[in-house]
Amino acid sequence: MSTFPCGCVLPCGPFCDAHRLEFFGGEPVTDVDRFLMLLRDNPTLLPAAPDDTTGAMMERRRQDEVHACLRCGERARTATIAGTSLGSRWLDLCMACYSWMIRGATPAPLWPGR
Repeated sequence: MSTFPCGCVLPCGPFCDAHRLEFFGGEPVTDVDRFLMLLRDNPTLLPAAPDDTTGAMMERRRQDEVHACLRCGERARTATIAGTSLGSRWLDLCMACYSWMIRGATPAPLWPGR
């Protein structure tokens, strides 16, 4: 029996908007949350990263290698590691998109499955 107006039952795969609003206590889900949920549901969008990535490896990727920002396509100036169901993945973003992501994300403890 579903407890959500959308028909979803926990845990569901892709969360519909009605389910997200219920889960987040009626607060609207931000574009950043939608972006991060897309990446969580589709980790193959991100290139694989070594599980033992060091700070030096991240710095080399950020400074010496050229990667496109996953969100806008500009040159990425940040490189972070995302833990996904497929293991570690690179999340390459330009500074504007990195700032957008950091400022707009709902705090991690509120995320489904955490």
